[in-house]
Amino acid sequence: MVPINLKLGVLGEGSLNRRAAIIGILIILLLIMGGALYEMPKYYRDTEVWSSKAAMPWGVMVPTYAYFALVATGTSTLNAIYTVFGYEGPNKAFKKVIKHLIWFSLITLIPAWTPILSDLGRLDHFIWMIKGFNAFSRIAWMGALYGFFLVMILIELIFHIRLDAMDEERKKLLEGSALALTISVLTLIADLSLDGNLGSVFGASTGVPAWSGAYAPILFVVLAILLGAAWDTLYLMGVYGLRGKLTNDIKRFISKIYSYTMLITIPIIGFILSWEAITSYDYPPRWEFFKVLTTGHFGAEFWGIVVFLGFIVTYIIAIVGYELRSPSATALAALILIFAGYTFVYDFVIGGQMARLSFHNLDNINPYYIRFWPYSYHWGTPELAVLTGGIALWLFLLILGEVLLPLEEGEKPKHLWIFR
Repeated sequence: MVPINLKLGVLGEGSLNRRAAIIGILIILLLIMGGALYEMPKYYRDTEVWSSKAAMPWGVMVPTYAYFALVATGTSTLNAIYTVFGYEGPNKAFKKVIKHLIWFSLITLIPAWTPILSDLGRLDHFIWMIKGFNAFSRIAWMGALYGFFLVMILIELIFHIRLDAMDEERKKLLEGSALALTISVLTLIADLSLDGNLGSVFGASTGVPAWSGAYAPILFVVLAILLGAAWDTLYLMGVYGLRGKLTNDIKRFISKIYSYTMLITIPIIGFILSWEAITSYDYPPRWEFFKVLTTGHFGAEFWGIVVFLGFIVTYIIAIVGYELRSPSATALAALILIFAGYTFVYDFVIGGQMARLSFHNLDNINPYYIRFWPYSYHWGTPELAVLTGGIALWLFLLILGEVLLPLEEGEKPKHLWIFR
């Protein structure tokens, strides 16, 4: 059994109280996971999983999966600023934090995969995508691209950990090598392919013509980068704050890089949505979706949470974070974006399905003449328990990785022979 030296964990070289705190957190997360497992039979008993149960075959599990998939790939895409383009940040701060960020990208696949696998009804049903692979199916390609992403992000993490374990001469030789660049470029390709294909799953779904359009893949790529900036901000603030190593260099790095990313991506997302609305006006199925989103069931939360808080308020706060190099302002903007981003993804997935239920322009919006009922969607306690369990598992492994893995710059591997 590999010993766990908690002194080297996320709470740093601290006192007994700090070590006790991390053990306590891990125990609490285990209890939450146990509670979720206890509730899971209710989820499968009360919910007709993966069936034409009603108007909404894709419930809360699907937007939650899409949201965390975007976070995982978005954080990895931002890593390319250093790994592909070589920008090291203030006093090489990007280089100092890169292993933490790669680990976060990798482990955030957990809250993406747990809801979508649960939604299949049986966890082994994902094998169908492999056994009966359909090259014309965007959903089938999601499975292949996840495999590609997982392999590349693992290789990237192992490469950077082993790089820090080398002597200075070998390290200088490999840091700017073709091997390092190839690994980083392939990882970036995996990121962009996943986001674009995920957008295509919704944007080109023939079953939901309200979604059809060429903009969804671009929207998902940009949204992933925005969500990645928000989550990277909070993750680095938390990790280095708990370690007692939140230096001025790290603070300047966070406020500069991630505020700047927010200032770029928010207007682009606003433009994409506005332009798609304009071009959809004469196409009833897609225009029906925008009516659901802006004046229908989700109107209040779209204008209040997504537009006002997620676009306007966040943009103003990000300006303050960037101009004043204020990590606190950047963190506040990140918190709002995390909430507004999930709201948008949820409304996008559920609202797209609600739009096809309209009986206006029946031939276009509901081409199969199916009378779906009910019109609204509500999710209950069993689904909440499954989602909570997946997030608890994610946090448990995230913390454990910070304990076991040598993620600090210059830290030598002390556990797990693969990194030595």
